[in-house]
Amino acid sequence: MWPSIRLLGLVVFLLFGYEAYLVAGGATRVASAAAGLQAGLAPDDDDVSDAGDRDQGDDDALDDDDDDDLDDRDDRDDRDDGRVPAGGAAADKAEKKQSGWSAGEVPVSIATLRTKASQLHHTLIAFDLGVGAFKRTQVLSAGSAEQSWSVKTTAELIISAAFYPFALLSDGALRDFGIGVRYTHGLGGEIEADGAQLGSAVAGECLVDLRWRKIWDATVWSPRIGLSLGWGTRSFAGADDPRGERVPAMNYRFLRLRGAGQLALGTPLVALDAAFELRPLLSVGQDAVDAWGQRDSGIALAAELGLGGQHRSGFYYRVSLLIEQYRSGFTGLDPSVAPLRPHTLDQAEPSVSSDASMAVAFSLGFAL
Repeated sequence: MWPSIRLLGLVVFLLFGYEAYLVAGGATRVASAAAGLQAGLAPDDDDVSDAGDRDQGDDDALDDDDDDDLDDRDDRDDRDDGRVPAGGAAADKAEKKQSGWSAGEVPVSIATLRTKASQLHHTLIAFDLGVGAFKRTQVLSAGSAEQSWSVKTTAELIISAAFYPFALLSDGALRDFGIGVRYTHGLGGEIEADGAQLGSAVAGECLVDLRWRKIWDATVWSPRIGLSLGWGTRSFAGADDPRGERVPAMNYRFLRLRGAGQLALGTPLVALDAAFELRPLLSVGQDAVDAWGQRDSGIALAAELGLGGQHRSGFYYRVSLLIEQYRSGFTGLDPSVAPLRPHTLDQAEPSVSSDASMAVAFSLGFAL
């Protein structure tokens, strides 16, 4: 668990450090743009001295302009007929684009995240804290026999953050790619089996992912979807039965494939969201392998339904319901290699573990 905490701390530190770098860079670009604009508006002595020359040549210029206009009309007629390729206008636009910001354009910066239309609602960074409660039931089936134990309702703390390092781009697909982290820690509780209290139900979760979002129309009520690919851990502590039996600890390691969607209900203050996640299991922990043999299969599913909203100041809230299901198959132990341990849940037969949990949570956060 401590390596997960250190990993989370390192990621959060890098997120905020990079944000500070972007702030400094954005301020420098804005100052440079302002200096360049001011310099472009200030006339110099050469411009003043050349004013008289330009006045003297106005009559000749008017005659030349008339000739140029006739030539331009002839060129447009030729382009319409397909005789001359149209490249002049496109070249002029490209040249203007390369020269810098056009007149009246606002440079992209953190300050314009809430004022520039092309940046609105493309979050740069979000951070929230939450509290929740979860329940868990695990059932082990070996042949016709079943054993089960459960965790009573237990409180937990939740920390999550998201960072989109290219959100300051005024347009383009890169601004919608980011990373996310989430950590939960159970605050206590009891493992119960056959009415007996077995021990403390310590639990934790750490999730990291790369994510992409799609926002339609860039308005507060526009629908949005998200996809993410990542890695995660979910751990539940084991416990010793007062009768001498031991419930194995479960330390799930898995990949994450997640899809999510959100729809505002006429106002940004109230929005519905839903998500579904597929979690192919990588491992379940040595404690389970020692009791039930090698794992030969494993998959997990997670479904989430939420209600939340965001104020124009950037503060947001969310209430959610999360259901998780972990299913693992085990080959069983070979007594000729390792004798079954007395007063344990060791199994010589193939078995299947079904581990289900349900959690509710409430969180408050801020997004920029």
